[in-house]
Amino acid sequence: MISDIWRERIYCDITEQRNSYQVTYFPINLKNSNFATLYLTFENILDLEEITKLMELEFYLWLNKFSAPIMVTSFSEDNDQVISLNAVNKSNHLYGYLDINNSIILSWDNSEIEFPDKYYNSDVTNDIYQNMEDTPRKLKEDKARKYMLPRFYVSTLKTTLKALINIRSFKIQLSPIR
Repeated sequence: MISDIWRERIYCDITEQRNSYQVTYFPINLKNSNFATLYLTFENILDLEEITKLMELEFYLWLNKFSAPIMVTSFSEDNDQVISLNAVNKSNHLYGYLDINNSIILSWDNSEIEFPDKYYNSDVTNDIYQNMEDTPRKLKEDKARKYMLPRFYVSTLKTTLKALINIRSFKIQLSPIR
């Protein structure tokens, strides 16, 4: 059920095009998440050092826009795979947030970082994303329900008809030959 995983307000993703890559920001919309995600999708794979610099640059830009913790990941456009940065970093992902003193905590190793629990709170994320376009969860639930119910009935009707046809053919096969 949508209400079990999504927050009351579901914020829209933001996509921006740069010279050699695309950036997509995914706000904190899940109840069990306390960080946003930022994807950099590269048209052509650059030098790995350059990719890490761009990931860090984008981290700072988006942290400045929205003060939510962020995990940054880079992808290759041609095969939609995470770009391996193991040759230059501990991880393929960059993690960071602002601590209570407004100091930036940044790491390429998720074992070294622990996002604050306060971002599990919807009031906190609503404050962060107050100027961002959103959809109430109730509308998404209603839309999902409208989409699922007809499919369920059609699927159930098809299954029932198939079962009736199979039973009828089964009866015909079992009936005595005269």
